[in-house]
Amino acid sequence: SLLNTARIGVSRTDASDSLDTVALKPVATDLSLGFVPGLPAGTITASGLTGTAGGMGASGADIYHYTSFQGGDDVSWIKGRNAIKIGGTVERLRDNLHSVAIPLGEFDFNSISEFLRGIPGQYTADIPGTNDIRALRDTYLGLYFHDEIAVRRNLKVTVGVRYEYLSPLTEAFGRVAVLANLTDAKPRLGGNYLNATKKNFAPRVGVAWDPTGSGKTSVRAGYGIYDALSLPYLMVNRTNGAPFFESGTVTSDQAVIPFSTAANALIGPTSLRASYVEQNPHRAYNQQWHLTIQ
Repeated sequence: SLLNTARIGVSRTDASDSLDTVALKPVATDLSLGFVPGLPAGTITASGLTGTAGGMGASGADIYHYTSFQGGDDVSWIKGRNAIKIGGTVERLRDNLHSVAIPLGEFDFNSISEFLRGIPGQYTADIPGTNDIRALRDTYLGLYFHDEIAVRRNLKVTVGVRYEYLSPLTEAFGRVAVLANLTDAKPRLGGNYLNATKKNFAPRVGVAWDPTGSGKTSVRAGYGIYDALSLPYLMVNRTNGAPFFESGTVTSDQAVIPFSTAANALIGPTSLRASYVEQNPHRAYNQQWHLTIQ
C-alpha cells in the first residue's frame, strides 16, 4: 500500500546549426572580398533577387551545450478509498550557448537598380571580437499532491495541485545586459535577466463515472492549469546585447553607406543592438479541459 520512488539523473545535449566547416570553392575564403577587414565576404540581399549567403562563417552558427541535473522523489499511498500521490523534483539547468548574429556583415539593397549602382539601403554587422558566448543558469522546482478518491464503486474523483518555481535566470560570468525599460538610455548590467514569479499554483480536478455500473459506458471529465515557465531556451535571442555583445545596424536614412569595408566604421553606439526583457513577467499558463464518453 506504500511505495516510494527516488531518482537521480544527468542529461547532456550538444547541438549546432548553420555551422560552416568546409569551403567547396576557394572564393568562399577570399579575404579580399570581405565587408569586415580580414574576414570573407558577408551576406548580400536585394529586393527582387535571391541574394547570396556569403563566404565561410556568414551563416552565423548556433552552438549549444545543454546539461540538466535532475533529482526527484514520489510517494504512492493507498489508504481506504484514497490513492494518494505526493512528490517533487528539482532540476539544475546549465545552458551554454554560442549564438552569433551576422559575423561577416550584411548589405541590404532596396531594389535591383540600387544594387547595380552599389547603393545599400542598410548595413548590419557584429563588431569584430564581440563576445557572444553565454552560460545561462537556472533552477527548477516542482511539487505536487494528487488524490484519487473512490466515492462509489462506479465513481472516482481526482483532485490535485502542482506548484512550480523557476529561479531568476543568471549568467555564470555576469555577462547580463538588458533594457529594464524600453525607454532606458543604457542597459542594466549584471544581476538577473528577469525575476521569477512565485504564484505558480496549478489545481487539477477530474471525474471518472460509469453511469450504469455495467462497465459498458465510461464518462470522463477533467480540468487543469499548466504553467508555461520562462525557461532558458526562451532567452536565446535576448542574451546578446551591448556592451558584452556588439552588433548594430545603420540605414541609408541615417548615413550614406559605402559598399565597402568602410561601412563597418558607421556602426557606432547609437546603432548597437540592445535587448528588452520584462523584468517581472506575469504568470503564464494554459488551461486544459476535456469531456469524453465511451
